[in-house]
Amino acid sequence: MINVRILTKESTVFESNASRATITTTSGEITVLSGHEPLITTISGGKLVVVTDDSKSMEFAAYYGLAHVENVKGKTNLVVLLESADDVTGNSNIALKEAKAKAKLALKEKDEEFNLNSVVFRNVNRFKQLK
Repeated sequence: MINVRILTKESTVFESNASRATITTTSGEITVLSGHEPLITTISGGKLVVVTDDSKSMEFAAYYGLAHVENVKGKTNLVVLLESADDVTGNSNIALKEAKAKAKLALKEKDEEFNLNSVVFRNVNRFKQLK
């Protein structure tokens, strides 16, 4: 079992225990299971799928952020910090495309390019302090 938290700057999008989570990272797709090795990776955009303990599949359109995996006292924690996330559970690929367009538009409206100085990336140092 893993504890999954999906966060944006504005709110907690999802928080629950899960059996696995699949994330599209900048270097490919990964699946996090209980006991996963500690990891920090970047997310440029794509689908994030969380399968809860009761086998319910939750899908999110996730754009621009970080994923952090750690094991504390035998429990695996996954924290995903995102610029934008939309719940697209049960929706088609069209919903994913619409969510991606919405995220890109929001970033453009803020006149902000995706870069290492974004609020999400500034929180990376917080992970070092948790150990």
